[in-house]
Amino acid sequence: PDLQICTQLKRLKKTKQQALLNKKERENNMLNVFGGKDFKIPKEKPIFLIDDVFTSGATIRAAIKTLKDKKIQKLNVICFARTRD
Repeated sequence: PDLQICTQLKRLKKTKQQALLNKKERENNMLNVFGGKDFKIPKEKPIFLIDDVFTSGATIRAAIKTLKDKKIQKLNVICFARTRD
């Protein structure tokens, strides 16, 4: 199968550094952070979101919400490290 790198999901605003915040602050920090114009991703193709470190999951949940709002349903998450919150 073809693998394409999609750069259509964009960070719309600068946020505070997540590592300095508690779990609730991280969630609030990620509200409405991601977006993008017309997503040209075939809805039947799986999407892989890649994140460097998963701590509270706030960043990845915000990205997933943005993609699901665009009707993209086949999402997979890959993280390189997991920390404890």
